[in-house]
Amino acid sequence: MDFGSKYIYKYDHSESESVSDDDDGTLGNDADPLFIPKSKASEGEKQHEQQIESAASSSAIASHRRKRLRKPDTNVLSVKFNRLLQPGEMHAGDPVYCKDCGAIASHLSKIQIETQEPTERDQSNESESKWRCEFCSNTNIVDIEQSDLPKQEDATYLISPAPVVHGSDMTGVDDSIVLFLIDISGSMSSTTLVHGTFHLPNAHKQQERAAEAFGGAPMIRQHRQTYVSRLQGVQMAVDANLDKLVKDTPTRRAALLTFNHELTYFGDGTRDEPLIIRGDKLNNANDLLHEAEKELNKELKPVAETKTKLTERVYDLEEGGQTALGPAVVFALNIASKRQGSKIVICTDGLANRGLGSLETAQDEKVDEAIRNQALEEGNQFYAELTERAREKGVSISIEIF
Repeated sequence: MDFGSKYIYKYDHSESESVSDDDDGTLGNDADPLFIPKSKASEGEKQHEQQIESAASSSAIASHRRKRLRKPDTNVLSVKFNRLLQPGEMHAGDPVYCKDCGAIASHLSKIQIETQEPTERDQSNESESKWRCEFCSNTNIVDIEQSDLPKQEDATYLISPAPVVHGSDMTGVDDSIVLFLIDISGSMSSTTLVHGTFHLPNAHKQQERAAEAFGGAPMIRQHRQTYVSRLQGVQMAVDANLDKLVKDTPTRRAALLTFNHELTYFGDGTRDEPLIIRGDKLNNANDLLHEAEKELNKELKPVAETKTKLTERVYDLEEGGQTALGPAVVFALNIASKRQGSKIVICTDGLANRGLGSLETAQDEKVDEAIRNQALEEGNQFYAELTERAREKGVSISIEIF
């Protein structure tokens, strides 16, 4: 990458530097005397230049005589397209940033090593490396030597490895997993009044359950108003996402896992009976890992083939129970890590209060403050470790709060 030109036009009042005497004029335009360095111009050429300048000064258009000055402009760049086809030098180590402007040290940078003189208290000769930024002139203390800088003007740094989509490097087929974790605890039955009438899938079942629970028949839709539960919002959102997956990436795999006081794994929706995990297993990471490993042998089908069945499973869900969020994430991560590039989508509204990662004690005001703080710290550490493990496995986690 080069500066677009080392020549620019400036007027007499400009404070820019003039052309140096050792310029060879190779970037000039021989047809235009204004582009010929003054040190190389002949007497005839100088006279011709003076005539042009005289004509320009007599014109009402230009009130100042223009001079050709040499000044690099970092905002004007020239890119050689053939360089885009050539791999750049992969430089080992991390880039060195200027702490003031953020510029990166290059092959033009100079590392100065300064040795501190010994004092009465400290007789050691300590030294430190300094780099003065070429852009903002800020002096940075760095932990490198001159030999650690790039040797060429074009250097490529690997900041972090890109997520790898399983199978895409060999066949171009994306068969990664999108695993939906849906909270079906009791709080997901809370409703919100939404103005306007529209069709809610499975609304008749909601009405029947409401009538049975309250001994009456409260209508979900009244006078162009609709009461939408949190679970219904999740169901419609997951349904829409499945449609998008079928349209955009039909070869990806989609799976469903619900959690309340127990975990229910439906897989891709085509299995006859779901896997249910409950009891003490929700408090044991090894048990959850063992259950997940048994599922790894069961191949998930492309979402284009399973969308209908999976949607039916989603709309059949009912609310009730506590929130075993931690165990659900542990189990789901073991399933999704089967293929790098997979994604876990968590749909929840509440606080984890069952099994691993429970934060119930941390929120209990009846418990001593020291115990609450300890429980909160342990919970934060638990979820931080899960996040780090997901990063190592190439799995992304998205949390949708309803």
